[in-house]
Amino acid sequence: MTLRRPEQDAIVTAEDMAMIRRLLVTCSDVLIWAGLHAGLDYHHAVLDITAAAGRSATAGGLVYDVNLAIDCLDFAEPARSTP
Repeated sequence: MTLRRPEQDAIVTAEDMAMIRRLLVTCSDVLIWAGLHAGLDYHHAVLDITAAAGRSATAGGLVYDVNLAIDCLDFAEPARSTP
């Protein structure tokens, strides 16, 4: 098995897509809950963690990005079959 290069398209089954979507929805729910209940320490931690990962994002920005990823799955074009 060879790792797909970033510029290559990926083929994902409907079952895998549903699993990825469920996980992203769970992440979104957890991030929203934490934002509402964890206080300022949470917001500072998100900035530190995302900066360490090479992409600074606020807690709200991270939730936005996760929800955008869900939208990308939901509105992706269906696969074309070849004859």
